[in-house]
Amino acid sequence: MSGPRVLLPEGRRASREPVRFALRLVLLATAAALGVAVGLADLRSGDTLFTAALIGIIALAFAAIRPANALLHGLVVALGVPAVYLWATFADKPIPFPPTPNLAATLLAIVPAILGTLAGLFLRFLVTGSPRRRRSRS
Repeated sequence: MSGPRVLLPEGRRASREPVRFALRLVLLATAAALGVAVGLADLRSGDTLFTAALIGIIALAFAAIRPANALLHGLVVALGVPAVYLWATFADKPIPFPPTPNLAATLLAIVPAILGTLAGLFLRFLVTGSPRRRRSRS
């Protein structure tokens, strides 16, 4: 006697949607954590060029790894910088290098995120010849 059978019609495979959903959540949480880390680094150093480069590189990596949600991951990473500055403002933490003219200037972090995402998608296209991974038809 064999083990338990999955209750699916013959010839159909079990859905992989729960696995894909879990992968999306893990990647989104990773993007948020990296965005907050970049925001904390920017809060302490005030070096906007370094912050923009980090955001661009992280967005490029996420776009090359998972092109389906590339823009979402890039935006989540970029929104980590304004989120940290908002937290520091509401928590009355000292901001050694305040953004000028105001906190809305931190939203400019979206620009390197979009550029990094586009670069990652282009890199993925150059390497694979397709923006998405090809699925086997078996």
